[in-house]
Amino acid sequence: MAGFFGLFDFTKEGPGIDPDEPPKGPVATFFGILGRKFWKVCTISLMYSLFSLLSFALAFLVSSYLLQLLLPTLTLDNLNQIFADVQLNEGVTVSDLSSMVIMGLTVLVMGLLIGLSYVVTGPVHAGATYLMRNYGREDHAFVWSDFWEHARKNWKQSTVTCLLSLAASFLLPVAFVFYRRTISNAILRTLLTTVIVLLFIFVTFMLMYVYQMMVTFDLKLKDIFRNAFLFSILRLPFNFLILLAQLLILLLIPALLLYFLSGLGLLLTVVYYVVFAFGCNLLLVNFFINRQIQRYMIKPMQQTEEAETAEEDENEDWEEEQTDTSEDQDAPEADDEPADDPGRRQPAPEQSGKKRPGQLPAPEGSPA
Repeated sequence: MAGFFGLFDFTKEGPGIDPDEPPKGPVATFFGILGRKFWKVCTISLMYSLFSLLSFALAFLVSSYLLQLLLPTLTLDNLNQIFADVQLNEGVTVSDLSSMVIMGLTVLVMGLLIGLSYVVTGPVHAGATYLMRNYGREDHAFVWSDFWEHARKNWKQSTVTCLLSLAASFLLPVAFVFYRRTISNAILRTLLTTVIVLLFIFVTFMLMYVYQMMVTFDLKLKDIFRNAFLFSILRLPFNFLILLAQLLILLLIPALLLYFLSGLGLLLTVVYYVVFAFGCNLLLVNFFINRQIQRYMIKPMQQTEEAETAEEDENEDWEEEQTDTSEDQDAPEADDEPADDPGRRQPAPEQSGKKRPGQLPAPEGSPA
């Protein structure tokens, strides 16, 4: 078997695309790419998880803290009282069930923080973004070499971005809880907590765009954030749809695994995140975000460049015409010379195979 999940096998060809196939809609195209690149997506998801172990550990700590902050009543003692009358399977105690509930919720919050790009390893996230962007464009990408090349190229901007998103994942919930607990005026409290929630949503939207613009354009980080903010506002309904799709992958499916499979569900949820969910989520975001960037950034830039090139060509043609006209006007005409001028030199008879004086030889390979 060549390679590991196709990781080092660069010789095997994929199924390809039928050139005569009629164009599909964006949703059908996405699932077509997901089907063709399924094992590649799993490989990248596994790589992403492997090289992000430090940020995963940090995400687990942040998730535990956020659960205690947002749900202060979610403790072992309270859960033990809630589950005291629940009929359990043999060998399972109330304390075990309470611990699994807390662990399961922590894993869900952890998956959300990582999947929504709040707690990530910046260079690793940038490298994976480049691969998924290329898959979304249906372009080729070398999994190993392209991953590390673009992780290295964008390590400065991606590191700054991941530190800022980490701070946002911590500060926004703290501000939300602070305003909710300390402000007695109900209207002001509702207003401020609503602002915090909206700010969290807009930061989430911006993170969808930031990393792809980072690996696509040579821009300063402030310009990347400015463009991401504009996209967050101008494409608001579209961004909400993508966020809902992310929540389906990162929250709903693993929550169902935890609910219906209990203890086994916790293990399957972790495997689901590591092997598939993070990769599928990256492909989803980069496929649809790439369509927006192509439409509103790349195509206008190309049209502007084409217009400038056409204008330059027209100017060059005009200058050549002016030059040819001036040369024609400067050259003496034969009819202006008097016919009976005795001092006029008669042209020598043309000899076959020889050039006239002043005649340029024909270029090589062209007709004479």
